[in-house]
Amino acid sequence: MAFRSDVTIDFNVSPRVITVAAPSDNILLQDLVDTVRVIEDELVNLSYDHILNAAGKEDLGNGVQVGITIILQNAIIKFEDRAGPTFELMTISGGNIVAVDTDGVTPITPVDISSFTVIVLAQSSSATLLSATEMSSKIDDIHGFVDRAVHIDTEEIAVGNGYQQTPYNNFSDAVDYMELNNLRIMHMVSDATVDRQLKNFTIIGRGFPTIDLNGQNMDNTIIEQCLITGSHTGRMQATDGAIINGLSGASGVFLGFSILGTVSPAIVGILLLNDVSQAVGGVPWTLDMNGIPGAHNVRIYRSVGDFTVTNMVNASDILEIDVRGGAVTIDATCTAGTIHMSGDVDLIDNSTGTTVDISRVSADLVWNKDTTTTTSGSYGEWLRKKVLTTTKFLGLK
Repeated sequence: MAFRSDVTIDFNVSPRVITVAAPSDNILLQDLVDTVRVIEDELVNLSYDHILNAAGKEDLGNGVQVGITIILQNAIIKFEDRAGPTFELMTISGGNIVAVDTDGVTPITPVDISSFTVIVLAQSSSATLLSATEMSSKIDDIHGFVDRAVHIDTEEIAVGNGYQQTPYNNFSDAVDYMELNNLRIMHMVSDATVDRQLKNFTIIGRGFPTIDLNGQNMDNTIIEQCLITGSHTGRMQATDGAIINGLSGASGVFLGFSILGTVSPAIVGILLLNDVSQAVGGVPWTLDMNGIPGAHNVRIYRSVGDFTVTNMVNASDILEIDVRGGAVTIDATCTAGTIHMSGDVDLIDNSTGTTVDISRVSADLVWNKDTTTTTSGSYGEWLRKKVLTTTKFLGLK
């Protein structure tokens, strides 16, 4: 039983008026019945004719009940007048309602007009009602057959319930709910910092929010259409986004990414960068191979733009680079390991001990670290042979 303290009845007019006080903008018919019965039973009102007849709610089994029907007896419902000038929407729902005049036969309109309100009488076309428990169970059944997503907007003030209209405003509550209900897809509407491990999830950005991975374990998690920064552990997959301000501990697959800052791979594991590009013109990004013991395995395919490789110091380090236009600088801090180059690349090799394979570089567009030592077959070697140096000039005289 739900008694509404915002409902009053004027018994001294005809038809009698049931008023729903502002700011309430809705009333359920079951609440109306419960409230009217309480008011009718008050001592001062016992002499008045009853306000309504109601039928329904008979149990049909399995949580299904007959729908509610209310007949107002020389009575109407009115929502309290609003000040305006904006109109407000009022709703009466939860069954069917009609009204009759003092003779108990002649129909009258069950709803009275009030200032600056628009009233929707949501009549039920169904002969039955579902209990709250049964309705919840059926909703859960429906959710079980779809890949339901939980929405997160960290700029919201209220926590919400994860629905698109009322998203969660923080990671913790959202992940608690998702893990409890075995949900794995989240839609990110605004920037956020991951504050716990996030394994086996899918994060889909809306409007390319910035996600700070914050050193969390992201194993087997997929991130789509987001700007990623920070650091992480575990092997993840990211598509159609960007790395901004760098990413450390990178492991997994990154597809269709623009990069700004420094990317450093995890000590163990494979980092695959596919279809990557320089995010800002004139600002090459950096692949930092860490400079610490380990077996770093990095593969960069179909890269566009300029970047620099630094701190490659382990003999077991392997780096494969395929470039479709741009310059790659191998820094002097690269002293070991093997780099396999391919594609249309301007290679500036300043390494001191790293093996650089250029056998698959188009047109051998390779510049060397100085003018006295050149890589066989490189553009630097060809140019050195063609340039008329001072020594050659003096030898001609």
